[in-house]
Amino acid sequence: AQKGLAYVLLWQGDSKGSMDYFEGVNREFPNDPDILIGLGRARFSAGETEAAKEAFRLALELNPESVEASQGLEAAFSQELQVLFDEAERFSEAGDYERAKTIYEQILEENPTNPDARLLIGHTRSRLKQYDQAIQDFNEVLKLNPDHVDAHIGLGYTLAWSGNYAEAHAQFLKAVEL
Repeated sequence: AQKGLAYVLLWQGDSKGSMDYFEGVNREFPNDPDILIGLGRARFSAGETEAAKEAFRLALELNPESVEASQGLEAAFSQELQVLFDEAERFSEAGDYERAKTIYEQILEENPTNPDARLLIGHTRSRLKQYDQAIQDFNEVLKLNPDHVDAHIGLGYTLAWSGNYAEAHAQFLKAVEL
């Protein structure tokens, strides 16, 4: 009954009330993955992303086949990732490329194959005149997706700024072909 009430509160937008009920039920039934999923949803709805991720992780430990727990964990990571991207973009727009780069590095630590973060750190490093690293970043994106137009353009500009005009020209031609 408490589990049902907790979901009703969640659907009504009372994240805190829902969380309180789910936490109470979780104390009684700590090994119930469905309760942990509900708790994760309530925490996520309340903006407590780290606590939500923990609840979804515990639910997955108890039931590795749980699609709901996997989706909840993915949603929590996606929201967290978007917040970081937004913050890095604000720093970049303000001309604080070092701080933007630090955030992109943080994203890449947890998501090393994220093409958006890799592309954006490439652009950021180009602005910081860290051309060798930027070239590596753009090439990493192109390994993941050889037809990534923005990566070819970013690589072209970076090669040109570093004095490699012939290779820059080839990258711009490739971008135009795509």
